[in-house]
Amino acid sequence: MFGSSSFRIAWMGRRGDVEGLRRVLANRPDSVGQHRGRLDINLASRRRAVQALASIPLDEAEPALGEALSDPAEEVRYDSALALADRGTPAAIETLAYACGGWDPELWPHARAAAISALKSAEHPRAAVDYAEGLLRPERQDDLASEDREVLRGLLGDDLASPLAHQVASLLAEALGAEDATEADRAAVVLTWLGPAGAQAAMAGLKSAPASARAAHVLAELHGEEALEPLTNLLLEGEDGGARAAAAKALAELSSPMAIEPLLQATHDRERRVREAALAGIDRYGTLAIVEQLARAMGGEPGSSGAEAWYRHRRT
Repeated sequence: MFGSSSFRIAWMGRRGDVEGLRRVLANRPDSVGQHRGRLDINLASRRRAVQALASIPLDEAEPALGEALSDPAEEVRYDSALALADRGTPAAIETLAYACGGWDPELWPHARAAAISALKSAEHPRAAVDYAEGLLRPERQDDLASEDREVLRGLLGDDLASPLAHQVASLLAEALGAEDATEADRAAVVLTWLGPAGAQAAMAGLKSAPASARAAHVLAELHGEEALEPLTNLLLEGEDGGARAAAAKALAELSSPMAIEPLLQATHDRERRVREAALAGIDRYGTLAIVEQLARAMGGEPGSSGAEAWYRHRRT
């Protein structure tokens, strides 16, 4: 068709006709499945449109190239990634980082590799933030993998205590309470990759009821001793039973003797799931003698209080 011919597309590029090239890019299959399940007769035209947009110096061309990053054909995404990388503006790099974070490595291996290479070369500080946000996108259907962790850490310069790492961690901590459970779960996973910054952000997340259970899980994974006090407070004073149970599990993961006393107190929690989590946590710490000693320290008699509950749990 004349409207999508190579001559017509080249003419649009010389004129700086961004809207016309957008219309060419819009002539695409509705989904990735449609593109891969049949002949994509407009693929060549869309690739030429991206090349034409890349030649237009106007700022308006960048958003159009960003839109092409969602094309169902990897070839178009690849071309767009290279075009945005060549432009190298902060907006172009941030758009590329966000899109790349949401790409499944198995579905988009070449486009993703090109994008990641560009992000590393650009050394733009916002790239890590936008890449992390992209990892939470609903379009990303696969499980996050070690490759994602290495890319994010690389964009952070492997400095997990830097202000940039804390900025990324704060963004993720806000997502722990997201209504979309998949987004919230992904945020928890990515926070565990961020070491000290992740732990600090997760401790702040303990104060939010929607986020507290996942925040406790993050702290359990990171085994941070600094989490002992906020986890104890959540276990003994938190309003949500699920969050208190998560705090009990996290305290057990810390493997700190200082966690035993609050776990003992939690064996009297009003909710069964919390009591069971506390008993299971105590069970990880060893012998009845340790619990008996702690019972005395709490002013009780041997075999009473939390120690007795633990003993009954061991015998069932």
